[in-house]
Amino acid sequence: MTCTLAESSNGKKLSYAERPMVSSCLKSARRGSLGLGEHVKRAERIGQVVKMADAERQASRFRRIVFRLLSAIFGLLVGLGVAELAMWAADVEPTRRFAKRYLLDNRSSPSVPYHCYPSNPNGELRRVPDDVGDGWELFDSHIPKRKLPLARLDESPWCMDYRISSQGLRDRVYGPKPPAGKRRIVCVGDSFVFGVGVPPELTMVRSLEQKLGPSVEIVNAGRPGMNFTRELAAVPELLGQLGASRLIMVFIANDISFGPELSRQELEVYDLINIRDTYLSEDYMDRNWLSYSRLYNWISARRQLARIGRETVDWYKRCYDPKHNAEHLDLLQKQLAKAASLPGCRSMLVLYPLMEGLGPDYPLKAVHARVSEMARKAGLPVLDLAGAFEGQTTSEMWVHSCDHHPNGRAHAIAAEAIAKWLKSNDAALLQLSENGKP
Repeated sequence: MTCTLAESSNGKKLSYAERPMVSSCLKSARRGSLGLGEHVKRAERIGQVVKMADAERQASRFRRIVFRLLSAIFGLLVGLGVAELAMWAADVEPTRRFAKRYLLDNRSSPSVPYHCYPSNPNGELRRVPDDVGDGWELFDSHIPKRKLPLARLDESPWCMDYRISSQGLRDRVYGPKPPAGKRRIVCVGDSFVFGVGVPPELTMVRSLEQKLGPSVEIVNAGRPGMNFTRELAAVPELLGQLGASRLIMVFIANDISFGPELSRQELEVYDLINIRDTYLSEDYMDRNWLSYSRLYNWISARRQLARIGRETVDWYKRCYDPKHNAEHLDLLQKQLAKAASLPGCRSMLVLYPLMEGLGPDYPLKAVHARVSEMARKAGLPVLDLAGAFEGQTTSEMWVHSCDHHPNGRAHAIAAEAIAKWLKSNDAALLQLSENGKP
């Protein structure tokens, strides 16, 4: 068996420092100038050198790995430090601290409520009034609300006021009957119809009225916090008070009634609409030395919101699962049938998606499909607006990052889809009778 100059007897590659010694050994062996014992000693020394060289190579490789690892860690720490400083310099707060505030002007009766926000992302909000002082109250969005000192209003200097007419509407005052030659349509729903965070002129109702033309007037009968049961109960009085014979009922996923267990679970999630202090306050932040880092809090807040969002979607799905809410699903079916057969009134149902995960993978698509099927079974014309929002960037549809109600742009998209549907699929809802009466 031969051993070349470039490798040892065990087949390993030799370094340039080892090769002269091996070369000398080989030459001596060829000349026969050394005895057997000396060859053995030299071979042992060569073996030791090879082992030492191997160890040195391994140590060198380990040092390179450690150096690279430490460099990567150092670079990461520097990057995190720069990001932390940038967040402090730009005064970037964790999402969890961005919850809207509730301002109340008690100087008149009824009081005028305001929602206050830390910024004005869509240019639709207004500055907080300059005369805030005696007679005003400020609350957080905790459940239940907690009173705050007015001095903290500086944290949320942008607002939207909600002025209610003598008829209890966020709308103009209407006569007992529609003007001659006009069709009056009442639009009922919750805060999506009411227009939380949006000026009255940019609400879906006003946009829809403009798109349908001067022969139609639409009443904004939306009221925050209403569900389908209470909306349907209020309809007969509204129709009589306003002399209307046409009704648009706007339904969102949280409009269904549910029992005690789902009510309890509701407190542990959020509605994918309001980001509340209840679960986003500093009380929910991890109590350790990292909690002083804005970067850590920002990442933690995003992870927490994502988790709560997933749990909330699951909660919504349980509300429409007969295993969890059979009694109230049966009730909803009866209510839809009642809405379809209101005496002297033609009705339609509009399903408004939550402003969350808009697109082909909208998380509550199955809920919309179920309610649409129930409405058709009840004989109630139904329009699902989820398709109208496909292709839209979800966050661009929000009033604010802390308030996921639809903004003015989203209201316009909804109004356009409803107007198009009415004109092409249910024109009878808009038509006057032959004598020109509604």
